[in-house]
Amino acid sequence: MAREYRVDRSELRPPKKRADGSVRYDAVLSRVGVFPYRQPDGAVRKEYRSAEEVGRADSLATLELVPTVDGHPAQGGGAKKVVGAVGDRVDFDGAHVKASIVIYDATANDRIARADVRELSPGYTVE
Repeated sequence: MAREYRVDRSELRPPKKRADGSVRYDAVLSRVGVFPYRQPDGAVRKEYRSAEEVGRADSLATLELVPTVDGHPAQGGGAKKVVGAVGDRVDFDGAHVKASIVIYDATANDRIARADVRELSPGYTVE
């Protein structure tokens, strides 16, 4: 079965400034539902992501302590600048995958504060 790259989007939650200058955001990393994905030919394909798949322990573990980048790597390829990391606790409430993210990079935090960046967009591969 072919592996394909997917992008999911969610909004960042209010920031919590830390003593070291970094900022913590509580975020929804993924969710259950039907999502539209644009195909290379321009057509839109809808895919269902079930609670059983989204909440799988092995899938949730892949999100723990991963780097956070500024910008989105194109189609799962070359990474952008690393600006922070996802925390080591990733939870699933039956509908949403949630975790804290810390951003160490002052420029990235400034862009978020100015509302230049308002969304989190994890990328993942599917079969």
